[in-house]
Amino acid sequence: MLRGAYYKTYVRPQPRDTVPITSVLLPEALTPPVDPVYTVTIGATNIKPYTADSFDISVEWYNRPGGLFAIAVYQKNVKGYIGPITDQNILCPADGRINGSDYGLGSLTVVGPNCISSNTFNGAAGTPVNARVLISGVTNQQPLRVRGVEFAVQQNLDFLPGFLKNFGGAANYTYTTISGKDLAGNPITLPSVSKDNVNLIGYYESKLFGLRLVYNWRGKYDLAAGNSFVGDARTVKARSQLDASASLNITKNISLSFDAFNLTNATRSEYESDPMLPRRIDYDGRTFQGTLRASF
Repeated sequence: MLRGAYYKTYVRPQPRDTVPITSVLLPEALTPPVDPVYTVTIGATNIKPYTADSFDISVEWYNRPGGLFAIAVYQKNVKGYIGPITDQNILCPADGRINGSDYGLGSLTVVGPNCISSNTFNGAAGTPVNARVLISGVTNQQPLRVRGVEFAVQQNLDFLPGFLKNFGGAANYTYTTISGKDLAGNPITLPSVSKDNVNLIGYYESKLFGLRLVYNWRGKYDLAAGNSFVGDARTVKARSQLDASASLNITKNISLSFDAFNLTNATRSEYESDPMLPRRIDYDGRTFQGTLRASF
């Protein structure tokens, strides 16, 4: 079987993206003292919705009841995607002006990975230091293109003898690429999209009970950039997870099920720029859930 589809999507800006004014948080005088930081959020009243033209084609072979082999290719042409400003001239302007307005930031200079103000305040050591400036904002990005291919297979093994006929499985693999550049000419980042994704499912299902194992692996993926001059795109390391479920039909109307998530106790690790410098690690732990269902 051959399938094809075209569809167009339209996404409005989030309310938090359409900020009518530029806000500036001044360095605070704290006890004990800390190094001074200006935090600036650039106002954006001209953010437009973004659109995507999507094309999908798949070839599918249903070789038997409950059996499938398929390959699909897809492409999305995205226009005006709303992403963080990455232009250094905006995030660290030499004259300290934001959209032509003076907010008292002083003269700004790029020093290593930081944007530094000429204004000084008492720092953590109790001596005057120049304030750091963190400027963020969003804008409509240049057009980008998403392309990918997916391979999928699903088979029930009910042609086997005895209890083996209750086994079955499914698997799919997806490969995705993103092409395009932001307004500063850097390769564009589409948050939460992995280049490689793998899903494997194995199950045993009978009239009395069922067992299922689900394994998922996804390659590293980017999150939205830190929305500031010092904020590179954040990256989440490749991660796998194994889940399991079991169900038992006690009577015609009563069933018991048990679910277990993240059996391998996998963690989610996030870094910025260098994998050796973790930014955040989430320990989700293992989760177990039991459910009793009754129908009347």
